[in-house]
This record gives sequence, C-alpha cells and structure tokens, in this order.
Amino acid sequence: MRITTNLGRYLGFSLPNGRPQRRDFLHILEKTNQRLAAWKLKLLNRAGKLCLIKSVVSSLLVYSMQVNWLPKGLCSDLEKSMRRFLWANKDRFQALVGWDLVTTDKGVGGLGIKDLRLMNLALLGKLIWSMLHDHDKPWVEVLSSKYLKGDSILNAKIPSSSSPAWHSILLALQELRDGFLPKLNDGRSSLWYKDWTGLGCLCKLVDYVHISDTHLKVLDVYTDDSWNFNCLRTQLPSQLLDQLSSFPGPSNISAQDCFVWSASTSGVYSTRSAYALLKGTTNDTIQWRKVWKSKLPEKIKFLLWLLLHQALPTNVFRNHCNLQDSPYFSRCSGNIETILHCIRVCPYSRELWTRLDLAQINDFHILDPVAWIFQQLSAKDKELRMLTIWWAWHWRNNMLLDFSFCSVNYVVRCIYLDPLNLRLSLSSDFQLTPTLFPLDSSTIRLNVDGCWFSDQSRLGFGGLIWDVSGRWLAGFSGNCSHGDPSLAELLAVLDGLKIT
Repeated sequence: MRITTNLGRYLGFSLPNGRPQRRDFLHILEKTNQRLAAWKLKLLNRAGKLCLIKSVVSSLLVYSMQVNWLPKGLCSDLEKSMRRFLWANKDRFQALVGWDLVTTDKGVGGLGIKDLRLMNLALLGKLIWSMLHDHDKPWVEVLSSKYLKGDSILNAKIPSSSSPAWHSILLALQELRDGFLPKLNDGRSSLWYKDWTGLGCLCKLVDYVHISDTHLKVLDVYTDDSWNFNCLRTQLPSQLLDQLSSFPGPSNISAQDCFVWSASTSGVYSTRSAYALLKGTTNDTIQWRKVWKSKLPEKIKFLLWLLLHQALPTNVFRNHCNLQDSPYFSRCSGNIETILHCIRVCPYSRELWTRLDLAQINDFHILDPVAWIFQQLSAKDKELRMLTIWWAWHWRNNMLLDFSFCSVNYVVRCIYLDPLNLRLSLSSDFQLTPTLFPLDSSTIRLNVDGCWFSDQSRLGFGGLIWDVSGRWLAGFSGNCSHGDPSLAELLAVLDGLKIT
C-alpha cells in the first residue's frame, strides 16, 4: 500500500494532510510570477500595469483565497511581486508611494489594488455568512454537525486540530465577528436553544433551564415593547440579564429572526463592504471622484494621482529619497525642481501654457500643487489642461533622461493632434461614421507617408496618386532640414493636395 503526505490539488485547491504550510501554496506564487514575467515591462506604462494587476493577477488570487487562509509570508511575497511589477522599469525600482496607500480604495486616494490579507479575510467572511443563513447547503451541514454541535458559529473556538477549511473560517471569524449583529423580526426563535443574540445558546449560559420555560420563544418574553424576564422561572445571571435587556425587540412579524451584516446598508454580507470595514475606508470624496470619473486616458489619471500625492519623481523628490545629490533643475539655470516648477513655472513649461492660451494670472499665483491641480480639474477646458500637464512632464523627461530635444511647437502640435483632444473638438451632436462610397471612373486616390530621423531632426515624406483600377498616375517626395513626425505627415498631405 502506498502512502502519501500530500494529496496534491483538486480544481486548483491544495489538499494538504494536516495544517497547511507555505509550501502547499507555492504554486500560487509561481503562477503569479509567471503571469507578471510574461508581460514586457518596457512596453507598458504604469497605468497599463495597474490594469493588469487588478484584472488578471488579483482575480487569479481571489480564486485561491475563497476557502484558504494564505500564510502571511506568502501574502508578503505576492504583494512584493505586484509592487515590483507596478513600479519597476528595469531590475531595480523605487516605489513612489507606500503600499498601504496603493491598496486604498480609489475614491479616497488609493489605486484600488486589494490588500491580500484583508481580501483573504473578506472572502472567507462569505463562508461565515453561509454558516449563519444557508443551513441547507451540504458543506454547511457537515461542518455544523462536526464542529458546532448545535451551537452558533459566532461562538466557535479554534480547536487544536480541525480541517484546513474550518481552521481558515475561524481565523477570519476573529477579525469579522463584531460585524455580525442579531436582528429580531418575528421573535419565533427558541429562547434557549437557538442563538438569537450572538452570545450563544442561552441554555449554555445558565445552570439549568426550568422545565416550564423550555418551550418559550423570544416573543414570549417581549410584551408591550419591553423585555419581561421576570416571567421566567429559570434564574438568569445579572450580567447576562443586562446584556439581554439592551437588545432591540422583535420588529417585523413577516420575517424570521436572523443575523445582519452591520457594514452594509442592506444588512447582507458582501466582500466589498467587509474589505472596506477591515481597511477602515470612508466614503468617496468629491475631489478624487473628479479625477477617476474624468474622460481622460488612464495614463493621465495615474500622473494626476502622483501629482496629488506629491509623489512625482522631480529632482526635489529624488534628492529627498537619496536617489540623486542635488534638487536643482539643469534645464532652466539651476532652479530647484518642485512639482509646480516642473509643470508650470519652468520657462519651457510656461511657454507651453502661454502658447495654448492657458496661462491665466489667477491660476499661476497658487503655490499649493494640490489646490492648483483641483482648480484645473474644475475648468471648462480641463481635458486640454490635463493634456498640457502630461505633455509638460513628458517633454521634461525626454530632454533630461533621453537627451531628446524637441521644440515647443512640436509639443503644441502633439497636444492638438492628441486623439483625446481631437475627439473633444467634435461637437456633441456630431458623430463621425466611416462610410464607403462607390467610386466612379474619374475618382483618384492619394496615399501619403512621412518619416523622421530623430538623431538629426530631419524629415522626409512622399506619396502616390492612383485611379480606381489601381493604375499609378503620379508620385512625389520631399524632405526638410528640421521638424518632427507630425510635420512630416502634414507636409506629405499638403504636397499631395497641391498635385491633385
């Protein structure tokens, strides 16, 4: 007869023999790291990485956390992998914001990535809810018969030996116990032999139950909108009597007595409300709602998130983190590079705002970067302003990090030709519907293309003209000693229209 200490996995869940160990869940860590390694870091911005973490990695972990209490060390390793994937560009990385803030809800200033330990607790809480309400489920009947012996799960203690699933449920119960509250509706629960208070069955809290009281319901000791425990022949301890007197009486004869979840307005348990309770988050704020509800690309929203937490990696920030020696800005005569200096006050950035006719005096006197950003979000042309902020930062990085210089005219054209700006420039009642029209024999077609040499800032362009049958009619080409990719495309179109 062969003997094994581990039954392996079934439907993705580990089946360990005895108390689960970290090694029983290493396949989760390996699969997560494989998913993260499959995506090329250089081809993704941080907004794209955030989307992948939330949509793929988190969902992969949720499946395993539904019935298993993941070891603390495993949760730390998983979060370390996600943190590295979010912030790293190469082998080394510097987290710009603390992980506690990243795992906060987006409505209160976080990024919405879930804290794995708290998410594990919230998911296991669904099993506690089923133990309280879904008594007909086979697995509930099995666990109740084996471990509860007629008592309530809210009073269960962690035994010295139990199944991994039961052990996981009771570990979660220690953190979620206070969220489950009793609610008396019709009051038809047994006074002694059913837990209607959350304290446990009353028969186990007294020395004995008088035979005359055994048949009583909760409703029998609640008359004239008040508790009447004097009618009992069973002696109740004074401390227990005070506790029972503090409970609200039956209030709805059309529903059964039950337990409700206090963190939800409906009283029904949900993973989201449990996570919010454990995390201690509050309601969404109007300011953060402006950021996440705006019609902006996710990469711009992520940049705004860094700006509002004053975590943009300017030279001041990098100097504070000991990543470089000086906080000064080499691009504009050695001024200290704060957030506002980088995206607003620097001569390069200020010229950009002026070219776009956005450099109002009432905006530029504000010295608090957070207040200034929120003022920009309240403007009618907020999308254009947010695009300008993003391009000002992008322009700065190209010059200082990639040593790629481009003129302010190029940046202005990029802003105006940005897909977001082109979409917003269309009137709300105008819809662009691509349509193919039949072509007659007199129709000609024009195809153009442009190229740009970044090392020399030189550009070239060309095109061809052909008829509906595909016969070549004419062609052209040209070049220019200076410019950018957008100018190359525009010159190609211009020369093509001149020929036609």
